[in-house]
Amino acid sequence: GRQAKPGTTADEVPSTAVCIKNLDSSITEDELKEVLATFMNEGDQMLSACNFDRGIAFVDLGSTAAVAAVVTQSRREGGIQFSETKKLNVEPSKKPVRPSGIRAMHDRKGGGPPKEGGKGGGR
Repeated sequence: GRQAKPGTTADEVPSTAVCIKNLDSSITEDELKEVLATFMNEGDQMLSACNFDRGIAFVDLGSTAAVAAVVTQSRREGGIQFSETKKLNVEPSKKPVRPSGIRAMHDRKGGGPPKEGGKGGGR
């Protein structure tokens, strides 16, 4: 039989998001979404935060089932071909994707708006 990495199930993925690496800088967000849409269920909403300069994107596929499907396919021998030379490297992401993008995730480590009082109160 084939010696493929085991498939990933919806129960094994930490969130509905994936981290995609090995992206070509010429790819557009729409092209990436077109490739990923084939793994999604009808009604799933896609949310993406792309950094094509670094060849990376975080995409929320709307369901753990879609994440499991795309990760399993990317680990198969044929992988997910984007172009003749590029295969997408897709792994489950622990961090949820926010519409404000990747930069915002680095800027604020805490969740929610700052609370009044405490250290460094608003002046």
